[in-house]
Parts: sequence; C-alpha cells; structure tokens
Amino acid sequence: MSLIRTSTFRTTARWVLSWCAHYTRDLPDGVAAARRDELASDLHEHAVWAEEAGWSVERLRRDILRRLVLGSVHDVTWRAHQLGRGAVGDPVHAATVRTAQRITRFMLALGVSLTLVGGYTYARLIRSIVIDDYPVPPLPTMLVGLLAVLALFGTALTARRRSRFIGACVLAPPTLLLGYVAVGSLSRISITGAQFVFWADHLMATAGSLGYLALGIGVSALLGLTSAAIWWWPFTRPSMSATEVSAES
Repeated sequence: MSLIRTSTFRTTARWVLSWCAHYTRDLPDGVAAARRDELASDLHEHAVWAEEAGWSVERLRRDILRRLVLGSVHDVTWRAHQLGRGAVGDPVHAATVRTAQRITRFMLALGVSLTLVGGYTYARLIRSIVIDDYPVPPLPTMLVGLLAVLALFGTALTARRRSRFIGACVLAPPTLLLGYVAVGSLSRISITGAQFVFWADHLMATAGSLGYLALGIGVSALLGLTSAAIWWWPFTRPSMSATEVSAES
C-alpha cells in the first residue's frame, strides 16, 4: 500500500494541518489558505520521496513529527511577521483584532473573578455547615454552588473563540446574582463580612446597601457581557474572517 494511503500518514498529516490551522487562525483567509496548501503539498512530496527511498510508514511518521517540533518556532515567528504586516497594511483589521482581544480579556477577567468569589463563598458555607457554626439555609448554599459552577464553565467556554457566545450566556446568571448572594451569605457566616455590611449600612444610612451595591455592579457588568455576547454572536457578523474575530493569542 502507498504510504500516502495509510491511516498512519493521514493521521499524522491531520496533526500537522491542525497545528497549521491553529497558528494561522487569525490571519487573513488568503494567507492562511496559502500556508495550508503549501504545507499539504510539502507533506505529499515528503511521503512520495519516503516511499521512493523505501521508508516504512513509522519512519515517515517520526520524521514528520520531528520536522513539526523543530519547525514550530519558525511557524510562530512567521505568524508574528504576518500579524505585523497585517497591522501595518490594514488598520481596520488591526483595530478589529484589538477590540476582540479586549472583549475577550474582559470576559476572562470577569469569569475568573466570579469563579473565585463563588468558590470562596461556597467553601465558607460548607465549612459553616460542617462545624455547625451557623444554621445555613440550604437554598442559598445550593444557589452559590450553582453560580460558581456556571462561572467556571463560562470561563472555560470563553477560552475558545467558537464558544465565546455560549460562554457569555453561561456567565450571565452569576454576573447578575453572585455578588448579591455572596454578600448576603458572608454577612451571616463571617464576622468580617458582617462588619463590612454594618459599616456600609452605617455609611449609606440604608439597610442592605452593600448587597445593593453588589447588585448594581452585577447589572453594570451584565451590560458589558451583553455587548460581548452580541460581538461574538455567530450570526451577527457572518463575513468576518478568523483574523478579525480571534483573540486567543
């Protein structure tokens, strides 16, 4: 059987082309396609040469992987050069990429912050239940746990461009509610939390002022998250190339 037709060569070639797709993900379509075509042609010629030289498919696979590892630094350098050319030659494209990166950083920072707040609050609630320090209502405990899980899941979805719209939707409930619920929970089980709530109420002359502040911050963050969801909504900008929407680098 020809080396090109073996499943080993095809699998190895898919790995190489997947790496190519990754480091060309936010380059102009024409540049990325030319790079993929060049690489596919090189893989074909490599396999033909190896077959004529009498190589086994395993030796061919090892040689391709060796070239992949050794060439990865050159690939990253080539990508940086292409991005630099795109930023100089197409300022609209460069501005779009920067905007996408800022939106993604906002979503990641929001998701990580919510995950930390939710995880800390849930841990304190569980601790109070275990040591029987304070009678903790089960509903707020389950709600905090659910919101913390949603925050973690939404952050993970935000890490990939194709799932960022879903990540924004998943982050919406903890963005709106977690701060308010966390303030209410910690004020009951933590002396420090109760002290902060007391100071805030005394300063604002309003009962529950810290919780309302947390809710207001949540509403403001939710507005930003809604804008991010609109930006990443796949049906909003159907003509956008991977260059314009990626912010993973």
